[in-house]
Amino acid sequence: MPESLVEKIYEASFMPDLWPQTLEEIGDVLGAPGGWLTVGGLDVERWKCTPNIDETFAQMQRELLELAHAHIDWVILYRFISVMNSAQPNSLKPVLKRMCDLFALEQIERHKGWYIEHGAMSGVKSRAISKQVDKLCAEVRHEAVQLVDAFGIPDACLAAPIAL
Repeated sequence: MPESLVEKIYEASFMPDLWPQTLEEIGDVLGAPGGWLTVGGLDVERWKCTPNIDETFAQMQRELLELAHAHIDWVILYRFISVMNSAQPNSLKPVLKRMCDLFALEQIERHKGWYIEHGAMSGVKSRAISKQVDKLCAEVRHEAVQLVDAFGIPDACLAAPIAL
């Protein structure tokens, strides 16, 4: 990245009105059609973008939706791990760990085509993940009733035609 652009980034951090132009220049260097910067804190969230952000979103809509889904999966996994680590009694932890592993590996398995296309996973590793998902499903099967019961779903709902 050119040194002058690094200087502009520092300047924009002190003068936020410079961000749209700075983001445009960063996009030019990276070959991106536009850019967006979000700054969040506990009490405030602000954002700046390049003037052509509508066009940029239109060009990258599929990728942005995939990114949103990936973020949701990350949040679910992060919260699952937090709950799992604080679970009481400790006897719940192995069951929760299996469920957490199953969720994470299933997400990877669901998107394995993308990982293989981009060289992040081999066919051998993909097959190993599928086998591990199958193994975890078999293990979790024995705990299915207790896991469903933990949600407190009334028996009438479980017996409804839609649940069968």
